[in-house]
Amino acid sequence: MVYRVRPSVDEYDKLIEFVCLEGLDWEMEKKLHEEMKRSGFCLKGITRGLIRVVKETEKEVVEAENIAAVVLTLVALKQTMHLVSRMSLW
Repeated sequence: MVYRVRPSVDEYDKLIEFVCLEGLDWEMEKKLHEEMKRSGFCLKGITRGLIRVVKETEKEVVEAENIAAVVLTLVALKQTMHLVSRMSLW
């Protein structure tokens, strides 16, 4: 016996919200969203907003990490230059 059960819009929304809030695979979120569209469903406004906020936050975190990496590199370079200048004084 085969049961043909299809997910509802609420189930898609809940699953996508879970993926967003747990910081899981963005590719999974994209696949779920595409599957949802093919099924004729639309995301609820609050879920679309959540996706947007989580993606913006993730972008800000990546930018902050990049800035921190540049600062650390500059600090290391300054320390190296200081050591080299001290060595040349010998």
